[in-house]
Amino acid sequence: MFRTAFRLTSTVVTGLSIGVAGVGLFRHSVILRDAPQPQSLRALRSQASASLFSSGSAKAQLLLGDRYRQGWGVEKNPTKAADWYLKAAKQGNVRAEFNIGQAYLFGQGRPRDAAKAVYWLQKSEKAGDANAAPYLAKAFLEPGTSVHSVMEGERWLQTAARQGNSWAELRLAQFYASGTLEPSNAGKAFYWYHLAALQQNPTAELDLGYAYIFGNGVAASVPTARMWFSKSAEAGLDTASAMLALLKTVSASETTPQGRSQIRMLVALEAAALHGNAAAQYQLATDYRRGTGGLRKNDALALQWYQEAANAGDPSADMALGNMYALGLGTPRDLEQAKSWYSKAFETGNTSAEFDLANAYRAQGDYVSAVHAYVRAAKRGSAQAAYALATVLMTQRNSSAHDRQIAWFWYRRAAREGYAPAQAIVARDLARGTYGPADPITARQWARKAASQHNADAAYFLATDFGRRGLPASVSGKSRAWMEKAAQWGASRADVALAVAYHDGLGGERDIARAVHFFRLAAARGNETAQFDLGVLYATGDGLPENRQRAVALWERAAAQGSVAARKALDALEKAGQTAPRKLKSPEQVSERLRAGAAPPEGGQLRATPEAAPDSPYAPSSSLFHSGA
Repeated sequence: MFRTAFRLTSTVVTGLSIGVAGVGLFRHSVILRDAPQPQSLRALRSQASASLFSSGSAKAQLLLGDRYRQGWGVEKNPTKAADWYLKAAKQGNVRAEFNIGQAYLFGQGRPRDAAKAVYWLQKSEKAGDANAAPYLAKAFLEPGTSVHSVMEGERWLQTAARQGNSWAELRLAQFYASGTLEPSNAGKAFYWYHLAALQQNPTAELDLGYAYIFGNGVAASVPTARMWFSKSAEAGLDTASAMLALLKTVSASETTPQGRSQIRMLVALEAAALHGNAAAQYQLATDYRRGTGGLRKNDALALQWYQEAANAGDPSADMALGNMYALGLGTPRDLEQAKSWYSKAFETGNTSAEFDLANAYRAQGDYVSAVHAYVRAAKRGSAQAAYALATVLMTQRNSSAHDRQIAWFWYRRAAREGYAPAQAIVARDLARGTYGPADPITARQWARKAASQHNADAAYFLATDFGRRGLPASVSGKSRAWMEKAAQWGASRADVALAVAYHDGLGGERDIARAVHFFRLAAARGNETAQFDLGVLYATGDGLPENRQRAVALWERAAAQGSVAARKALDALEKAGQTAPRKLKSPEQVSERLRAGAAPPEGGQLRATPEAAPDSPYAPSSSLFHSGA
């Protein structure tokens, strides 16, 4: 696992390693900034120039090379710098040999030439310049050159590492981790990572953090990994900062094997995402969006990673970004941006994007564009779009009979394509005879199809159909069974109907405990009828301990939501100067009060809310769908 993470970040590591090598190129010249300089450039050139009897002063040639490389008193000129270094090197100046070797290695003032770089660097090293070893290692390890040799490269890496060069220690660690030099050896890799990290090498600190995450060569420890990530981040390494941010959002436990395993997978996923892997970026964004995979929900990070995935060419990210902007998740709500991303998703082949694009138009109040987009999506086979189109036509202001006929066409089309909410609507309208003669038999067939998909409205329809629309005393047990399913699938009005049925023994035995359960469930969901009826039970002590203050509190909540019965009860109390109602005398009086407040709507009004994917801004729980028409 750790090798995988290393490979995923190898590009970043290599870039940093080269940067470290480049810094060493100017090491000696930096020392000479404070060294005494000749009084004039002319005098220096005179000393450096060859004559008939002399090759010129090697020291002066070296200093001239430094001047042209650094721009001290002259314009920077890498070519002239290399010329003077070469003159001095040919006279045996050790530092000039080192500098011209670097010039050939990095192509500074000379064409890249690994063989010449090795020649001059080896002369410098043999003359006692310890700085040459890591550059010799780099020259031999450079692929595609005439001197390329992993064995020689390793030898010089070992030499440089033993001299305490942190770059060489880091490269050795990486080679042992990846199995480049020999079968991978996590223990040796950890040893060299640790030595380089102790010298504050930020890349080594990062990789040492990975070692502690994955337990490679050392016992796994998330706190220790966090410490090394922090050191690397303080040195400015963005990858380390990203890993620290990830660990702050992890919900998985650091103290359990399962939690540590999840953290390892997340770190590997983040490393892949940072390396530009679009699939990893999209997965990471989705986990942040939903709070899954061991991450805490974080919409801002989700938006960031969806953007990265979209930039990397993942078409699914276009759709997700449309949803994020439409809902205002991780960013202020921006329907123009949402439309832009939906359009892009559609252009890249995501046909479902047309539906959400239509919803974005609708949320902006642009019903003409919304209808056109719904029609295009519906004609491509989107049952959701057909349903939404029908709903727009049915609910728009001043809708005509013609609009309603067209809506009926699209409802039936969505129903034939298996969309449960549309099937429930078709069942209702067939039973009522809205668009022709009533057809209760076909209505039941459509309701059963919708109910087979756990549609609460269809279950409620079947319950009221079998119970003859009001759950009278003749209600059957089958009606109660359907009502149970409707309540289970989220129809709050079914809770009230069931409570009355259980209280009065309709369709089965009387069960006060179950009645109280369903009254409480509906009341908690804000159903004013249930709040009023539950207050009656508290007032009468029917199935609950008598508590008149609780009854008044429930009636006040119900009255605030428009319950006429609750308002009348409170008014009666106020006129009588009472703080609580009188206790009713008989069960018949209680049942009469309950039925007065709990009778379901005629025909069982069905909701017209579209179902959509969980991450769509137009899922049933979203207010976006209901805005506008």
